[in-house]
Amino acid sequence: DRYTEYGLVSGLVGDVIEGELIIDNWVMSCRVFSRTFEAYILNRLREIAENHNCTVIRGEYIATKKNKVAAEIFERLGFEPEDGDSDRWWRLALESSDALETHIHES
Repeated sequence: DRYTEYGLVSGLVGDVIEGELIIDNWVMSCRVFSRTFEAYILNRLREIAENHNCTVIRGEYIATKKNKVAAEIFERLGFEPEDGDSDRWWRLALESSDALETHIHES
């Protein structure tokens, strides 16, 4: 970590159901949180969703003691709350959103 070799810092499990990519579980190390890494992951997730002909990415936020720092991640990434319920399900319509800027580049 001293020289930015962070190693494995995130994992995401999702499923494609009826034209939507559903984020089932997304964990990320606090070491890289808010360093545009979440934008990088979302951009890759968009590519996967589009390759599976999905038009929407959906995610559910369930508050716990350990994930308070992630409470606003979906909003920061451009998701909108479903049915006005910002405490639960968030939705990103791919046709009305663009890829996010990130400082992370593949080598």
